[in-house]
Amino acid sequence: MNNILGAKNLLPNNAVTVVLRGITWTINSDGTITANGTATGGDSTLYYVSSTNDSTEGITIPAGKYTYSCLTTEGSDSTYRSEIYNLTNPSRIGWDYGEGVTFTRSVDTKVLGSINIRSGATVSNITFKPMLRPAAVDNSYVPFAKSNKQLTEDV
Repeated sequence: MNNILGAKNLLPNNAVTVVLRGITWTINSDGTITANGTATGGDSTLYYVSSTNDSTEGITIPAGKYTYSCLTTEGSDSTYRSEIYNLTNPSRIGWDYGEGVTFTRSVDTKVLGSINIRSGATVSNITFKPMLRPAAVDNSYVPFAKSNKQLTEDV
């Protein structure tokens, strides 16, 4: 798997700083995301794999066991949470409320990560650290970086 994936954090952050439904989403240089404000007019959801906040963009991961984490403080259904979503067979893989989500895919799967601030919730400069990694890799955050294979293909 390392030969195929080659990087610790597999989930790119292609988002741009934007205001969505009262929340200012700031994309930091290290790939973390800071949210500030009160969600108004519905939930404020950032799909950070996409530069256009498109919920249909994602990345394909090979079959295997993975851990997804994003929250650095405890979230809830009424405040904020982060989701890992299966785009290949549309369904939620799991919510991260601060503990991360470990899951197994038996086939290659296109996935998407998002952060959701619930309508009416206020956040004050909370920083999220989105990371998808093979489950055997430790959980300390590192920014996404292309694998050697991807870099070679780019050349």
